[in-house]
Amino acid sequence: MKGRHKGVVAVVLAGLLTAGCVGSFAAFNRLREWNQDVSHNRWVNEGVFLVLNLIPVYGLAAFADVILFNSMEFWTGDNPMEAPKTASRGEDRVVQTFETRRGWRETTVRLYREGALAATLTLRRPSA
Repeated sequence: MKGRHKGVVAVVLAGLLTAGCVGSFAAFNRLREWNQDVSHNRWVNEGVFLVLNLIPVYGLAAFADVILFNSMEFWTGDNPMEAPKTASRGEDRVVQTFETRRGWRETTVRLYREGALAATLTLRRPSA
């Protein structure tokens, strides 16, 4: 009976520590994006998806997001798993980064043409 109470207390505490923190689920989404880009063949991607669920890599990534990374994002404003977002077309590449600095949330978009920085746009808003 005591072991059961400890489990209930642990679940309640985990819920309180992560309350109100939906977060970006960066670890899970990075894994999902990687899985989608493994191959252009959807059957290969499905096979990789099934293997990663059987191991259970997807479950561990979601658990780490819920308990660790999304809680860190809630309390600090930054998620250590949130990687810069990139898009490419030919030799042009766009990189978008997010940072929290001195009470401000910044989004910076950098355009690279033929490997050289061509333009930068920074948007800033007060962090919540």
